[in-house]
Amino acid sequence: MKNTSIFCRSLLRGTGQVMFMDNVNTGALFLTGIIIGSWMYGTVIVAVGAMAGLIASTIPAYLLHKGEKDADQGLCGYNGILIGCALPTFFADTLFMWTALIVLSAMSPWLRELMNKPLKHLGINALTFPFILLTWLSFCFALPTATSVPTETVHGITVSSLAEGLMNGVSQIFLINSYICGALFLLGLLIADWRAAVWCALGSAAGIILAFAFSQDTTAITNGLYGFNPALTAIALGTVFRKSAMLTIVGIIITFFIQIALAHLLPQVGIPGLTAPFCIATWIILVITSKRKVNE
Repeated sequence: MKNTSIFCRSLLRGTGQVMFMDNVNTGALFLTGIIIGSWMYGTVIVAVGAMAGLIASTIPAYLLHKGEKDADQGLCGYNGILIGCALPTFFADTLFMWTALIVLSAMSPWLRELMNKPLKHLGINALTFPFILLTWLSFCFALPTATSVPTETVHGITVSSLAEGLMNGVSQIFLINSYICGALFLLGLLIADWRAAVWCALGSAAGIILAFAFSQDTTAITNGLYGFNPALTAIALGTVFRKSAMLTIVGIIITFFIQIALAHLLPQVGIPGLTAPFCIATWIILVITSKRKVNE
């Protein structure tokens, strides 16, 4: 019973660690948001994939008695749950897709460990890049693509649509377009660390403002597609790595422009940007600040 309890807590922590929160209650709210959000939009398969990826990435650490400390903290699960959300979003419900989901999720903790060894010398860590690399790899498998979920085209901007866009920017961290889901995610952050909730909301809002300022697609903006990367960067720099507000804002702006650049480059090779803008921008700020400390 004790081992079962530890394992369940590890799963919840792994869910929370997607936004750097080592908190069981936060993870429970995140999972609730994933289930509700995917159900509302008729994509329950995403919630099933999330659970499958989370479990597949956490179990090997315990079975092989390798990385159990990281597993207890949820650090083995967060890339797996993102892979579990991504593959059912992009690919059709086939046995091959589920096999790829399980295998790639199980690989994610080892890829994270492999990346962290050289990256630690730069003062950074893998963040969600194992999820990104393994999801990009899945596009090499020629899996049948999923049927697109219809999105409502926005013809005019209202306060309501902007508020939904802000929440959607939070929910899109898990590749889910649901303002209710986003609200639950923010509540989960608030329980763990109110500063993380504030920075997350500010990051999503900043993404919306920058996207409008540079005349990006209105529907994409209100669906949160310009909010989730800045939101993650804001949490990382403003809360986890305790950088100044100015550096965090700079990181958010860098994130936006990297996203714009990747949106033009990556479709040429048929892969999505995912959370790559967040990873790259956060790495840039952390490397610059760590070098400054060394020079001082």
